[in-house]
Amino acid sequence: MSNNDKVARVHSDLYEKAQAKAKAEGISTADAIAKLVAQGGVTPPTSCQLGHFADILAEQGLAPPRRPDWVWGVTDVLPAGMLRGTKLEPYAKARSEAELRCALGDELYGKLTTGELSDGEIFEEPAAEEAAAEEAAEAAEVTG
Repeated sequence: MSNNDKVARVHSDLYEKAQAKAKAEGISTADAIAKLVAQGGVTPPTSCQLGHFADILAEQGLAPPRRPDWVWGVTDVLPAGMLRGTKLEPYAKARSEAELRCALGDELYGKLTTGELSDGEIFEEPAAEEAAAEEAAEAAEVTG
């Protein structure tokens, strides 16, 4: 086994964040990556993602982990495909699906998975962004 076989490649943004954390805290990059995993990775999950994550796991008959943010940390750190065939694979897939559902909204996600998504709908504003824009407009009306 060569040294290259032992090296796991990490996303460049994770590596940069880990280096900055290591320098700021005076620890090794490996320890900084471990801390990032414990904190939920580069991009900790949103409440929308956590909700869908739990729902997806329930649909598959799996219990959610005690620390779902840990799944985000591990999947941020490990290269794509490294979890294939492991006990963590369904959790990594559930994370991806949860992120996609939150980004698209339930209606567009349903159409995407059934093949009913039209070209016009592909270029529309995602439901999550649309809802946030509506909330911001309502808040502006109340305060203004």
